[in-house]
Parts: sequence; structure tokens; C-alpha cells
Amino acid sequence: MLGKRTINSGLSNCSNEWTPFVILLLPIVVSACIISRWNTVPHNPLLAAIIIIPLFLAIRLLSPSKAALGGFLWSFVLCFHTVTVAVAPDGRFLAQEFLLLTVPALYVYAGAHYTRSYGFQPLTLALGWIVVELVLHFSGYRQGLLSSCCGNGFVQRVIADFLGYGFVAFAVALINAAAVLLTARLIKHRACGFRPLIIPVIPCVQSGESIFPIGLLPVSLNRPRAPPH
Repeated sequence: MLGKRTINSGLSNCSNEWTPFVILLLPIVVSACIISRWNTVPHNPLLAAIIIIPLFLAIRLLSPSKAALGGFLWSFVLCFHTVTVAVAPDGRFLAQEFLLLTVPALYVYAGAHYTRSYGFQPLTLALGWIVVELVLHFSGYRQGLLSSCCGNGFVQRVIADFLGYGFVAFAVALINAAAVLLTARLIKHRACGFRPLIIPVIPCVQSGESIFPIGLLPVSLNRPRAPPH
């Protein structure tokens, strides 16, 4: 009886660990499909604010290995689209596809590992996304992945021309990650301590979950003030 209970407990824990990953599969695929078809989908700033939320949910909810698997699936969908529309793939094209397949997955893995250690910090994750955009830019993706998602209006063009596509991608990533953090806090506040079984316990420093990392504040603000003499 004890052996059966141990086996059943192990199967239950395994199921609970994989349940968030299975739930995120469809949003991850939909996110990648929309990004891969920006040219045929009407550009919408509101859509840009939620387009990569599934990746940040994977970073916050999943273990680094499972998050990387979700990031790889996201990248694979992008690669599949570019391969289907390519006319004559050459060596440079294959190198670009390899980077597109691996760089976002490595970013998600690194983001999940960072979250386990220091908490979910949207500003840090958005800065990390700039590295993804830079690598893909130098490999041949001149427009980036997120730089054109806000549309081609006058304001969007001015911001992109003046501050660069990297800043636009940073802003999109920051908004998406901040939406995940604020939603999680709202759910936690509304639930009053109740946590659904599909949301795993994250072994990270919860006090580090902030939009702006505490380490960026001046040291003098973090130190307690001495009593007046």
C-alpha cells in the first residue's frame, strides 16, 4: 500500500508540473503565428502589448528546462513560417534560421533561471530581450521581431527613427512582462491566499518581483536613517 501511494504521489506531482506547460502550448503557438504574419495582420498597439505574454508566463511559471522547451516551440513556429515563404534558401539563410531557432529559446531559459534566483523583474527581462533583437539584427533580421508590431503610424515611425528599433522592442517586452507581473499580483490579492493547483510554487525570492529591480535604487534610499541627535 505504501508503494502504491508513493507511485500515485509521484504521478500526481509530475502531472501538476506539466499541467502549466500544456496549458501554455496553444498561447505560445498563437503568439508565434501572429508575429510571423505581421505583414498580413493589422498592426495594433494593444495587440503588441500582449503578443509575447505567453513567453513571459513560461518564464515565470515553468522550470528553466520546461520554459526553454516552450521557447523552442515558439521559435520553431517562426522558423517554419520563414522556411515556407523562402524562395531559395542558401547558407546565410540557414544560419539565420539557426539563430532564430535557438536565441529566443536560450533567452527564455536564461529568464526562467534568473527568475528562480532573483524574482520576476520585467525591466531586467526587457533589457535581455534587446540582446535577442541585436543578435537577430546582425544575423540578417534588419527589422527585428517586435519593432514593427506597434504599427506604421506617424508616432510609431518617429519613435523608431529617433530611438531605434531596439528601444521599440524593449518597450514592447517591458509592457508584456509588466502585464504578467501586475496580473499575477492582482490574482494573488483577489484570491486571498488561494492558489489554483495549475499554478506551481516558484522557488524564487518573491520580494524581488518588481518592475524596477531594487538594486537600481540609490544605496542611500535602501539604508535606514539614523535617529536625530
